[in-house]
Amino acid sequence: MARYTLDTDTCSYLMKRSSPPVLRRLQTVAVTDVCISVITKSELLYGVEVSPRRAQDLAALVAFLPYVEVRDFPDDAASHYTEIRADLKRRGALIGANDMLIAAHAPQPRPGAGHE
Repeated sequence: MARYTLDTDTCSYLMKRSSPPVLRRLQTVAVTDVCISVITKSELLYGVEVSPRRAQDLAALVAFLPYVEVRDFPDDAASHYTEIRADLKRRGALIGANDMLIAAHAPQPRPGAGHE
């Protein structure tokens, strides 16, 4: 199971090779430990569609996608989304709707497990 769910910005940094710290960090992670949500894939495809450098950005996306698992939005992600959104509402802290949907794909920590 993937341990790291990349968001849209992180994927963009990787595809453009524009953030050396992000590139270095990802080089320490097995490719099988990395995934993106179907929402992130949709955002990346949208970015290509409206890009003034469409051909270049499409080539980068096509080269990137085979290396990451794209996770669907199953029932357990929907439940996780509900928990995240309700918790944020109780705290009075909100994040963007797509960010919450992406976060819902993140593996839930096991009790007693450390976090990275």
